[in-house]
Amino acid sequence: MSENAAAQSSSQVERDYSYLIAEGLSIDDLFSGTFQSVLRIEQGALDNRYTRGLTITDVHTCVAVGLYEKNPMNVVASRLGITTATLTSAINKLERLGFVQRERCSTDRRTKLVSLTTKGRKVWRAHRLFHKRMLKEALDPLSPEEQRVLAIALSKVKGFFDARSTPEATASLRPAGAAPSSASNPSSKERDD
Repeated sequence: MSENAAAQSSSQVERDYSYLIAEGLSIDDLFSGTFQSVLRIEQGALDNRYTRGLTITDVHTCVAVGLYEKNPMNVVASRLGITTATLTSAINKLERLGFVQRERCSTDRRTKLVSLTTKGRKVWRAHRLFHKRMLKEALDPLSPEEQRVLAIALSKVKGFFDARSTPEATASLRPAGAAPSSASNPSSKERDD
């Protein structure tokens, strides 16, 4: 990108940012709104013959199991940031519908391994394809430089959230005297189905 094009791009970013501020849109509005929009789009896009009847949480559970992996329940629960008891409810449903299967570990009979069935792997692939297409369309209007800046900024934001995603860290962000509630994690209600 030439210096002139970079200067024009930077100038446009400044105008766009000034417009957002003038309209009263904060980064919080943009961040929260984007997250909610992605969830709505994802729920609609994943209503297809492979995922019919599944919630977005069910789909994410299939993704956390892994395409060709056989994982202990605690590994899958950790990937989702939920308890093994909550995962057990989700896996019971998915197993009943034929998306996952459980088996005992041959080396430790106390451990149950969970894996996707052929039907579950179709869900995994449909989800992956959706994300690939969504990101391509979302990033197409951005210049390579804007994509680079976005990737750097998002990796820093993700690092912040990753470091604070433990129950202990979450408690430190709660207002003084506030007790944890299921309302603070809207997806937990859906996961418990």
